[in-house]
Amino acid sequence: MRCSPERSAAVAAAALLGLCLPACTAGGAETDRSDVESYQKSLDATMEELQREARRGEVSAQMELATRYYEGRFVEQDFEKAAEWYGAAAERGIAEAYYSLGVMYEKGQGVVQDDRAAAKAYEVAAEAGVAQAENNLGFLYLEGRGVEQDDRTAFEWLDRAARHGVAASQFVVGEMIAEGRVGQPDPEKAAQWYRLAADQGFGIAQEELGRKYAAGDGVERDLVVAAQWLERAAVQGIVSAQAQLGALLARGGPGLDRDPQGASEWLRLAADAGEAAAQSNLGLLYLRGNGVDKDDAQAARWFGRAAGQGMASAQFRLATMFEYGRGVDKDLVQAMTWFELAARSGARGARERVEAIGVELDAAARTRALAAADAWEPTTE
Repeated sequence: MRCSPERSAAVAAAALLGLCLPACTAGGAETDRSDVESYQKSLDATMEELQREARRGEVSAQMELATRYYEGRFVEQDFEKAAEWYGAAAERGIAEAYYSLGVMYEKGQGVVQDDRAAAKAYEVAAEAGVAQAENNLGFLYLEGRGVEQDDRTAFEWLDRAARHGVAASQFVVGEMIAEGRVGQPDPEKAAQWYRLAADQGFGIAQEELGRKYAAGDGVERDLVVAAQWLERAAVQGIVSAQAQLGALLARGGPGLDRDPQGASEWLRLAADAGEAAAQSNLGLLYLRGNGVDKDDAQAARWFGRAAGQGMASAQFRLATMFEYGRGVDKDLVQAMTWFELAARSGARGARERVEAIGVELDAAARTRALAAADAWEPTTE
């Protein structure tokens, strides 16, 4: 959620493309080379002029020079020189320069990393109304970096940034209100802030708003709208949103038809990215043949990946596959191990299955099963 003084890459690219157009439309190779050499000389002259004006104290030149060094635009990237010129502009009272210095102190770019110095620089800029500085200062107070952790002060700065349209702040303000970190929880007000951030394309706000509509938390329950917001987040590559959208499409509900095919596509994306819930739900689709060809081996494979991450319900399902030999060779020792792990995680009915299978095994087999459970460690997939 951090912001930086970097300019939009799209704007920079468009500017460069425009500057290249004369060379691109010129006649031949010699003409192109001549234009490039002329353009380079023009850039050199521009840099020299900027440096002269910056040394004379012209703040616009100082800011432009600092930004060029920061971005490596038309010059070799040099954070130390960027910090030097942002510092010069800050001494002249330029709030945006203080903000940029704050970012550089926070990231340790061109200066020694120093959250306290970052907070001081952000505060100067924030007091002058620089929205991104309000946002970043709020996060420092929220996390207790460079300042004493203080939810109330964090909220005050984030609320100011949110009202200035910073999507990250709008989302976090919604979170703090929903969690009751600055008063009584207010789901409806939280949802309003999520909506403002979501409307700006802020992916995690879109995901959270989708959750709220699915649960009817702070908004009227509407599964169709929930799916729409989750999809907006999912297409941005937010894995948890892909998993939730897949699960929602798989089960459907009031006003939302089940879509097994769509569910399998979203669940596979999330499952391939290592989302345990998606892996388990994809296993269920293969087990039942919903949206995919029925395939017990694939079901067991996906249950296994989710179980390996410690998901209790997937451990229970994998144990069942081993107990009955579905998609895997029947193996009661493995079944007892996975039921034991599921039981330790609180899965309903798992303890009873451990006891039932234990009756069918001899003492040595039971010992192996429980030893395997004791030695098990979760994996990250």
